[in-house]
Amino acid sequence: MIFISNLSKKLSTELIRIYNITADLNWSWFKPYLTYSNSSITEGLIYGYLFTNDSACKNIPLFSFDFLIQRTISSERIRVISNNGHLKYGEHYADKYG
Repeated sequence: MIFISNLSKKLSTELIRIYNITADLNWSWFKPYLTYSNSSITEGLIYGYLFTNDSACKNIPLFSFDFLIQRTISSERIRVISNNGHLKYGEHYADKYG
């Protein structure tokens, strides 16, 4: 269990580092683009919180998931980002795909 806890801390720290490099007031995400497997990143940090109790592991997924929802909801529907297209920094799904 110590190995898993240490690994979780290491991976969580790296995700937080990446987030802090990329995120700003207008873009609350880990990369300068959104792809089809986005929720896996936030889920990883939530699991990290279970092992670390680091508030960043709890708060960053909340902010970033809200950001993801804001970028992918159009006309009261969720528009899933597929592997055929990505949203880049500053884009909204509705702006790009209508």
